[in-house]
Amino acid sequence: IRLGPRPPIADATVPGPTALAAPDGLARLGFRWEPGRELFVRRDRVLLSDLGMSAGAVGLERLGGISPLVPSEASGSLTCFDLETTGLQRGAGTVPFLYGWARVVADAIEVEQWLLPQLGEEAPLVRAALDQLRQAGLLVVRNQATGKQGFECE
Repeated sequence: IRLGPRPPIADATVPGPTALAAPDGLARLGFRWEPGRELFVRRDRVLLSDLGMSAGAVGLERLGGISPLVPSEASGSLTCFDLETTGLQRGAGTVPFLYGWARVVADAIEVEQWLLPQLGEEAPLVRAALDQLRQAGLLVVRNQATGKQGFECE
């Protein structure tokens, strides 16, 4: 059964047999429903100067010296990605339900968290992630299982 787009969380509940916590709770956590993406999204923006950093410190042109995996001609934004899943094991039955993104844009870090509306409705989350990945000039991820960090480039 396709439930269709949901109304803003301030105005209605999330229908369905696997409904999320009360929308008021999500609103208190800072999540808002984005109909275009069909996701709950929470955003924040932190100025690099508030972290004691300059914009040039994390530019792709400067990061090429820290790893041979970072090409000197990389363009786009520095993007960090992490996700949370429903299980501690890898494999079947483990569903990503929360994606976290941090992008360096000019003089700030823009942070977004995307929450899966319901189990079984992963497609909007994956579509939005693919759009975000297309914009990344350099993707930084951390493998929780191994503890290793890595770089992925376009």
